[in-house]
Amino acid sequence: ADRKYWIGQSLTFSPGAALEVAQGVEIYLNTEAAAPVSVVIAGDVAANALAQVNIAGTLAKPVVMTSDKVLRGTAPAPGDWGNF
Repeated sequence: ADRKYWIGQSLTFSPGAALEVAQGVEIYLNTEAAAPVSVVIAGDVAANALAQVNIAGTLAKPVVMTSDKVLRGTAPAPGDWGNF
């Protein structure tokens, strides 16, 4: 895959939804949003009603999630983005 994605605002995946991330994908989360950007997997753990997440990174082609500061040549820092 080796694709790059920029996430500008928080995303929520509802129960029954699926998030698939192929090997080699790079995900950059916006540091200039009004609130820290998060990726939320919503649902009810007790009822086993959740969104599904499949991240297929490998040692040779890892999935990278980081701050978009690296796109501007600045070092990422703790708190640049919210939760996953």
